[in-house]
Amino acid sequence: MNHFFKSSRQKRKVLVVDDELVNRELLQAILSMNYDVSTATCGTEALDMLRAADEQYSLILLDILMPQ
Repeated sequence: MNHFFKSSRQKRKVLVVDDELVNRELLQAILSMNYDVSTATCGTEALDMLRAADEQYSLILLDILMPQ
């Protein structure tokens, strides 16, 4: 379990996927102190971001009731 936490100063990456702006902004505000947070507005955008990412995301928070 200890390998999950990084000892370096680099933050782990989190992707928040939600079609509601307020949800994305709230989660980003909460998580950004400890994580490098990226956001996407739909599943298609999230998949494009995952394909283009230089690093892997440690966590993806996904709203399942979205268009696309």
